Amino acid sequence: RQYVSQRNRAAGDAVRAEKDMRRRRDVARSGVRPADAAEMAELSAILRDAHRATSPPWESPSWFKLFRRVDVNGSGLISFDEFAKMVRSLLKLPTSLLSESRLEALWLALDADGSGLISSGEFGAFFKLSLLESRSERASIARLLRSRHCGGVVV
Repeated sequence: RQYVSQRNRAAGDAVRAEKDMRRRRDVARSGVRPADAAEMAELSAILRDAHRATSPPWESPSWFKLFRRVDVNGSGLISFDEFAKMVRSLLKLPTSLLSESRLEALWLALDADGSGLISSGEFGAFFKLSLLESRSERASIARLLRSRHCGGVVV
């Protein structure tokens, strides 16, 4: 009986570790601190500019279309790996413009609950950060993103 219990516990630990690895929860444990409001606004502008530059001329750049393109399984959530692939492959941002540590810091700010996933609402609010006029508006949105209260709210 004890052997079965230990075996089940080990199997459960292995499944949790695999899930954490797939969702890249290790990013949260990497020692990188989350991006602050100013960094998030700057990174939002960088990603928006890259999105404009890589969008076909006949298509209006849309953060929602980009999100749906990255969200291959249609879950309404994207993982760190999907986000990183979007930044490097779709937006074509090299590490010389956006280092891996800054990308991880941004991810930690967006994934405030540590679930390893961000929603379309969080993604959209982030993309709109650089459009806001005042610093207080940017800081307010950044706080909302960090506290996970913006869910599907369009800001």
